[in-house]
Amino acid sequence: MIAKNYPNATAFLEKMQPYLEQEEVANAMMLGVCLRLAQYPERVKQPPYLVTIEDETNNQVAMAATMTPPYNVVLFNQGEINPAAMEAIAKNLQENGWAIPGVLGKVAESEAFTRLWSDITGKKYQPHKNLRVFELTEVIPPTPCPGNFRIATPEDTKLIASWVDAFQIEALGHNEIENPLAFAQTRIGDGDYFVWEDNGQVVSMCAKNRPTRNTITIGMVYTPPELRGKGYAANCVARLSQYLLNAGYKFCSLNTDLANPISNRIYQKMGYRPVCDLNEFRFES
Repeated sequence: MIAKNYPNATAFLEKMQPYLEQEEVANAMMLGVCLRLAQYPERVKQPPYLVTIEDETNNQVAMAATMTPPYNVVLFNQGEINPAAMEAIAKNLQENGWAIPGVLGKVAESEAFTRLWSDITGKKYQPHKNLRVFELTEVIPPTPCPGNFRIATPEDTKLIASWVDAFQIEALGHNEIENPLAFAQTRIGDGDYFVWEDNGQVVSMCAKNRPTRNTITIGMVYTPPELRGKGYAANCVARLSQYLLNAGYKFCSLNTDLANPISNRIYQKMGYRPVCDLNEFRFES
């Protein structure tokens, strides 16, 4: 097995984009992040980790891994689990001095790599989340609710920033975004955030993220606890999904926490269909 490190996302994509696009929705995390890194390399403080593992007998990629600190290592695996490819990634990470906070990938490869890294480093780990990747090609409108859908504007920045912070704490247990206000300013400026407004009050938000050739991901779906149960989030996501399909994307995608049966049920009623499951593991500090 041959490990190859890449100096930037553009170089990595030259090799990996054809592989990742074979299952574009399932690989939307790695593919979308790398496309964004290629477009906005100045937005990351630390160069990302980008590696492929090739089988020297056929020059085909067996595995790949990416990491943009402080986020997890994201894994790609081609075909059956290859222990030699797993070991090559672990060795490459160690040789290049990378510490990893956690692992995200499809169920089999994430579990296998997490165990391997724990055995090598002695670091204990805990399962953090079980996620399901969904795709949508046609929206089934939810029960209507009062209000209207619109793109977020600079006037929404402070509110969106506070909700980004609240979303991170609720979903992850901590905030991985160092400066939510700057984050909100940038993403609103990119046209990525959308809100539901009822009687002049912004009551829910969602965002588009990680566009690829045919797929775009919806995330950061948040409604304050006191405003939940009114259908705001469902209508906001449905309208954004239709907006993105109308813009020419073949698929809308989103990831759900399998521990939240309510959101999983709502999205499926809207037309989202399961594609694959991902597991996230976290290592001790």
